[in-house]
Amino acid sequence: MKHKHILFSLMLYPTLCAASSEIPRKSVCTNKQISASIADIHHCIDRTSVTNIETLGGSIPTTHFKYSNGLEYSVAYIPSKLATNGLHTKYNMSVKSFFSALYEKNSPNDKFQLIRSAYNIDSENKLIKFKHKHFDVYGIIGTSVFDSLYIVLENDEFLYQISGNFSELEANNILDKLELKKI
Repeated sequence: MKHKHILFSLMLYPTLCAASSEIPRKSVCTNKQISASIADIHHCIDRTSVTNIETLGGSIPTTHFKYSNGLEYSVAYIPSKLATNGLHTKYNMSVKSFFSALYEKNSPNDKFQLIRSAYNIDSENKLIKFKHKHFDVYGIIGTSVFDSLYIVLENDEFLYQISGNFSELEANNILDKLELKKI
């Protein structure tokens, strides 16, 4: 009798595991969209326009998106020190105030012009500030750089970086596809 009970339990175990792994989740995307998530950001993509989604391994969570119109970009959740090369810490600034100083061109330090040059911010490659729902987004978009959007979080340790080759209009379209939980 004891063996029958163990056998029945073993047969029932996969069913219990399958049932428990199907916990309903609330999606921020519609039924016609695919949802890809990294940390607290949800990317809602039209099923008919995306041709490939890859999750890249490594120490930095990254997802790469490829569309039928040729647009490609990656979304990564990266340490802020990587995005600013630790300069926000060096100048005793938050990440938000660091990007704001680059954007406003009124930095507390005269070295910020050199920092703007290091980021290739010039007449061809502009630093643009976007307001995305309740987050500030800074983008370096131009003709001679790999375009980047930095979604600055209240938590200074990490930020989201979107990298690819896109225009300001495409950057707005990318941001419109994002849902980010307010932390």
